[in-house]
Amino acid sequence: FTKPNKKELVIVTKDSDLIGYVYYKENSYTRDVYSIGITIGKGYWGNGYGKDSIRTLCNYLFNKRKAHKIELEVVKENIRAINCYRKCGFREEGVRRSKYYICGKYLDTIVMGLFKEEFI
Repeated sequence: FTKPNKKELVIVTKDSDLIGYVYYKENSYTRDVYSIGITIGKGYWGNGYGKDSIRTLCNYLFNKRKAHKIELEVVKENIRAINCYRKCGFREEGVRRSKYYICGKYLDTIVMGLFKEEFI
């Protein structure tokens, strides 16, 4: 169920194994601000695919799409992802309390952002 302004790109290994995807979409309320997300299969966690994919996507958005800012939201308990985003230069900007209700409990999300001049 892809939205018209949402672009999805697959992540593959050197052996052409499909391991996940990244997406980006330009925010409708602010020009040159993009939201991103990533999903990688659990069997491939811890191998640097997430960091490489996020950095590649950010490089594309800043240099080809002329993004001013890139944003994302991550569930507060997803420490592995938060650390990955920090390594890519993202900073925490706020918390959205009880954003999702999953498996019988409410979960907070952390809003993170990155400006071009902060991109590592």
